[in-house]
Amino acid sequence: PIFTLKAHTNALCGISVVPGTPQIITADVLGTFRLWDMRNFRCVQSFGGNDSQSANELNTFCVMPQHRRLAAGGSNVMMF
Repeated sequence: PIFTLKAHTNALCGISVVPGTPQIITADVLGTFRLWDMRNFRCVQSFGGNDSQSANELNTFCVMPQHRRLAAGGSNVMMF
């Protein structure tokens, strides 16, 4: 590997590139999302998880760059 990103304490359920940016988003099974800057390999934002009404069984998400939103699903569908 070129670099290992470490911050999630639970298993990941997905990784997505944010089109047109040097960023990726990772998500874990408890609904914590992290936005990473690939220029310096640092987490620039964390959301979901304990600070929102996230799904306890997150299993998918998608980035909607044209709307500056993220849709996530488990037992419910959430929009960020």
